[in-house]
Amino acid sequence: MLLLTGKPHIGKSTAIKKIINCLGHENCGGFWTEEIIKENEELRTGFMIHTFDGNSGILADVNYTSDLRISRYGVNIEEFEKLCLPALETAIRDKEYVIIDEIGPMQVFSKKYQNILYKLLNSNKKIIGTIFHDSHPWLDEFKKQKSIKLYELTKENRDTLWL
Repeated sequence: MLLLTGKPHIGKSTAIKKIINCLGHENCGGFWTEEIIKENEELRTGFMIHTFDGNSGILADVNYTSDLRISRYGVNIEEFEKLCLPALETAIRDKEYVIIDEIGPMQVFSKKYQNILYKLLNSNKKIIGTIFHDSHPWLDEFKKQKSIKLYELTKENRDTLWL
């Protein structure tokens, strides 16, 4: 499992999109995320999730009411599980590459997601994803797994990584 890490806004999701383009959309399964930016401003208000089968939903938003919160975002874990868990199961079964953007504090509110991540670690699939950079109890333990290779994106290497 190759996981890109790095500070927020360093380009992890952009790198994942470049990787998908190189591998071929048809060879990939899983999901990717995208920031929701308030119109005419540069203020991030949430995160969208997109699956390879064309489904999309809101993972988190400043206006979403939820007991599950990360910073100013209410997390819609039901939407995440409804879209992303089946997409990952399909990718495990049918695709050459499993794309996971992201493994972060919002997503690991889901115990089912945690279980799929461990299932993937024990599979022979080619897995490429992103993982939260900062410390978090569950994520810190997950990063220690022997089959995970972490690659840190920085301002210095992010544009030359795929040349």
